[in-house]
Amino acid sequence: MPKTKNTKGWSERRRKRQACNARRNKPWKSATGPKTAKGKEASRMNALKHGYCAAGYNALRKAFRLNREFIRHILAYDAVARELDTILLTKRTEEKTNKIKGDSER
Repeated sequence: MPKTKNTKGWSERRRKRQACNARRNKPWKSATGPKTAKGKEASRMNALKHGYCAAGYNALRKAFRLNREFIRHILAYDAVARELDTILLTKRTEEKTNKIKGDSER
């Protein structure tokens, strides 16, 4: 028997019986939603889960991420600059030492 679309484990007979029950009971007619102002206010918030996917929050997260990347680049550049300063200082110290040695030998 060829496999059909995903039926969540329901047999063909069970799906037909459930469809017949749904047509007979018409559950969609009794699903009217909130009627009071308080109920409407509460249902208005159903789609809002936590706000972590809101556009403003996503923009803020992106700004923080860019800021972290910028700081990493600055720190990496600073580390290279400090290394170069160390190399130059060492070279200057060696030059001064050699100059002093040369002057004392004369």
